[in-house]
Amino acid sequence: IAVDNSAVAYVTGLTYSTTFPVAAAIQGGNAGAGDAFVTKVNTRATTGGASLVFSTFLGGSGLDQGNGIAIDPVGNIYVAGATSGDFPVTPGVFQPTNHGESDAFAAKLGPAGTLSYSTFLGGTLADSAAGVAVDTAGNAYVTGSTVSPDFPVTSPVFQHTYGGGNADAFVAKVSPTGTTLVYSSFLGGTNTELPGGIAVDSDGSAYVAGQTCSLDFPLSNPLQASAGGNCDAFISKISALGGIAINPAGLVFPAQSLGANSQPQSVTLTNTNDTASITIQNISITGANPGDFTQTNTCSAPLPAGGQCTVTVVFHPNAVGLRKASLIVNDNALGSPQTVPLNGSTSTVILSASNLSFGTQAVGVASNAQTVTVTNDNTAPLIISGITASGDFSQTNNCSVPLQPSTTCVISVTYEPLADGNSIGALTLTDNGSGSPQVVLLTGTGFAQSPDFTLAATPSSATVSAGQAAVLHLTISPLTGFSQQVALSCSGLPRGASCSFSPNPVTVAASPATVTVTVNTAVRAFAAPMGTKFDLPVVLHNVARPLWLSLILVLTLTMLARLRRRPVLALLSLAALLAVGCGSGGSTGVPAGTPAGTSQFSVIATSGVLTHSTVITLQVN
Repeated sequence: IAVDNSAVAYVTGLTYSTTFPVAAAIQGGNAGAGDAFVTKVNTRATTGGASLVFSTFLGGSGLDQGNGIAIDPVGNIYVAGATSGDFPVTPGVFQPTNHGESDAFAAKLGPAGTLSYSTFLGGTLADSAAGVAVDTAGNAYVTGSTVSPDFPVTSPVFQHTYGGGNADAFVAKVSPTGTTLVYSSFLGGTNTELPGGIAVDSDGSAYVAGQTCSLDFPLSNPLQASAGGNCDAFISKISALGGIAINPAGLVFPAQSLGANSQPQSVTLTNTNDTASITIQNISITGANPGDFTQTNTCSAPLPAGGQCTVTVVFHPNAVGLRKASLIVNDNALGSPQTVPLNGSTSTVILSASNLSFGTQAVGVASNAQTVTVTNDNTAPLIISGITASGDFSQTNNCSVPLQPSTTCVISVTYEPLADGNSIGALTLTDNGSGSPQVVLLTGTGFAQSPDFTLAATPSSATVSAGQAAVLHLTISPLTGFSQQVALSCSGLPRGASCSFSPNPVTVAASPATVTVTVNTAVRAFAAPMGTKFDLPVVLHNVARPLWLSLILVLTLTMLARLRRRPVLALLSLAALLAVGCGSGGSTGVPAGTPAGTSQFSVIATSGVLTHSTVITLQVN
């Protein structure tokens, strides 16, 4: 929600309703699964109807959601959120097409609700905007979450590449007309970031707040230089200034044996100024455990515009557990000193994953399980005193006995969201190993299902003899609170077959309903010939046609010769002979009833606008 100084409220969000109230709308109806909406309400209006200045749907055929809204001094409205592939966009914007699963969007509406611009913002995987702010010049500042390594970024920015993990935050600036992406950058480390909100000051600097679970989240002038726990809050100030870009933003070393050197890891420093060089005065390591890390670098000479140098760090743990320090770069660039968090561990408890992502999952429906394997890399047994899963996640495990050296156990995690939106939790192991507790980040996104039902046939095939009946059963199961009557019918039955249902219609409520299906078939028989006077005897059918035609001719001549002596009798004989010879050409009969063979037909279940079907195979002998 946003509000101006005239007590006018501006609201955006998500609606699944087809009857959502609209007024002066740019999109008068719901275009698909769920649409974003934008509504302007004058809270000082004297009557209810007058308070709705305008209200409009905004979306395509998939799921669209407004997550942030802002207004500028002249009453223009800026909306950002997540959208489907055919979201309405305007000509000339910097990204006119959806690039993947779902994209973030940014849109600008005039004070009267007209669409000034609408654009996608995203890569080939899932992206979503969480908030939007606007400066006095009409530039929109958008933050959100991205899983796309190819999310559009500009140069120069402080983080060109995807940090890793389940998602990174992003920060982008859009020009007042929506035609230019002024800047766009990732903001994240090797684990997961979830942005919460964004604001902008009078100098055009953006402020982003959210949550990070990355030990190597990008830092500059940090109030807190290292992570305090499983996941921390973060706040970042982004300004369009020349300086030093650091990639990656932090270093996380894998579990290392006590007193042994790790493989080296490096960070690259880049001068993002267009013309000026930067002098790096010194590089040092400080923090909680500075003696556990050493560095060498190639940054002795001034960095020219666009130039780079490298700092290489080695981890050498001197004590068990988590080890933390910070690489400090002092220079004459804006934002100095730059800080690179360093993290290492000597834990002998090895987990097969540091995070699990469950993607999207229907609210109230449990996901398939994902597993984490626990390995004891110590010389003594590992005693696990507790395993817990927080949030909308649950776990089962076979880790009840002490884990002997070099052996494993498995933890299975499932996700059952309780509401729409992002879910975040943690799988926590408490044990007697170094670095306890061990934590695995758990994330997922819940979405609400509309009431629906499923249809299944048991069995899905039947074999009968013609004239018999096949009996099957249907199970109709409710989803997400479905409680309606369902009508049943058949389509595509073979000739002579029919079906009936008991009961029909059937009421489906809190539990599945069972319906009996009876498929009746018709016995096969030969119908009597219709309109037949005479036909050739069967034996004549088997005689060659020239032979019996000759026979008819001889008999005819004989009859004519007898006309002189017994004319009446001869004429009757001739008539009978002609009847036998010519016949009527009538049918000898066709088979009636249900034909033998295998066929398929459909059972169709309908409730309002919902229709489902299942296919049944019928073998008739």
